[in-house]
Amino acid sequence: MAANLIFVSCSVFALAFWIAFLGLSLYIAYNRKRYSHIPHPEPLHFFSGNLQLLKDVGDDETWSTVLSHWSKKLGPVYCFHTYARTVIICEDSTVFKELLTKSKYLKAPDTYRAFRFLYGARAFGNGLLCETNHEAWMKKRAIFNHAFHRRYLMGLMNEFNICGDKLVNHLIPSSDGRTEVAMSEEFARVTMEIIARYSILPKDIKYRREVRGAMKDLRKMARRCIQARMDALNQGEEVPQNILTYILQESNNLEGIENFDIEDMIDQFLTFFAAGEETTSNLLSFTFLHLGRNPEIMKKLRDEVDTILKGKDYVEYSDITQMQYLTLVLKESLRITPPGSMLNRILPNEMDLCGYKVPKDTIVLLQIYGIGRNEKYFKNPATFDPERFTRDEDSPLFAYVPFSMGSRSCIGQTFAMMEAKVIMCKLIKQLEFQLVPNQNFKFTENITLKPKDGCRNYITKRKL
Repeated sequence: MAANLIFVSCSVFALAFWIAFLGLSLYIAYNRKRYSHIPHPEPLHFFSGNLQLLKDVGDDETWSTVLSHWSKKLGPVYCFHTYARTVIICEDSTVFKELLTKSKYLKAPDTYRAFRFLYGARAFGNGLLCETNHEAWMKKRAIFNHAFHRRYLMGLMNEFNICGDKLVNHLIPSSDGRTEVAMSEEFARVTMEIIARYSILPKDIKYRREVRGAMKDLRKMARRCIQARMDALNQGEEVPQNILTYILQESNNLEGIENFDIEDMIDQFLTFFAAGEETTSNLLSFTFLHLGRNPEIMKKLRDEVDTILKGKDYVEYSDITQMQYLTLVLKESLRITPPGSMLNRILPNEMDLCGYKVPKDTIVLLQIYGIGRNEKYFKNPATFDPERFTRDEDSPLFAYVPFSMGSRSCIGQTFAMMEAKVIMCKLIKQLEFQLVPNQNFKFTENITLKPKDGCRNYITKRKL
């Protein structure tokens, strides 16, 4: 009797397995047929699709470089298959304009699910980065807009100067021309301190290897800081006039979002903390790599800094607004090595993309890295040429989107550019940098792009 029961159970399980297997196979075949008219990389395996191609990425390659390479072979629009899912890869400025400037094209929820919780611990939750409900996002964004307005950020110039001076003083003991300094680590340290000063977090944050424990500790600390500031405001105490104070005051007017509580506030601050520290740090690292490989550009930039600052140490807001060449250098760095390499949008209906009918609900990956190096939009795209943005024929509007564009463009882009300019002025004015020979100029990609060898430099003090 028991043997018969086991036999029946195994038979039912086997039948269920084969039905599921057959169903999956039929769906994969149906899905591949829907996209059969769109180019795709080879080889294409029935079950795994093109996934093996990404697994075979070499040590000096990243997903972005591989996707860009395929775009050169397959055209501005092609599809990429993984098991039962298909995404579209795009490097066309007209598609960028359509998908990024119209609010009906939403972020793909599945893409950001991993950022909401890390190993079961709430991470960025429903912060601005991960919020895919457009109406909820708009209401949350509204309370941050004023805090990131240029007029408000001008009041942070003192913080930028203080942190820039601390970085210079930290580097001076190593400015013997022989000590290797990994500038990526230094930039990560200073951008983290600026974010901490600007928002809510203390400067002595310790990271743990256990991601889950680290996120819980970080959220616990943020919750404690927010609650303390809320109590101080309620009691009429004098509080620092930074972003936390501003947001808490503005959030009283936040209507239409149910259950917006302290956990949601923590989501917003951790999003700002992670995005602001990582991207600006990588921007500075890449910029110094490019300058080190192009000494004539560094000289021209140094001349501009010296001319405008006229020997003074404190960098005024009016100073950085005059530094047009510095702006061009940063823009060119963002074009050729954008810290954020891609965006995505989901199609609400069938659409024509570059002559291909793409089915409804398809996720489109917009390759920021690839389009910035596309010869169709930028002449000699591999050349670091800041002055290309002064030439109309070489500065296409919708092919340059390092901060995205439209309503969901990066809220912190003005903050990041002001911060980067002050730090660069401080360093260029007082120190000389020479790249350590034989380092790897490739980059790694783990959510963001960053220099593989850490932007290693020899540093010496300038003779002023």
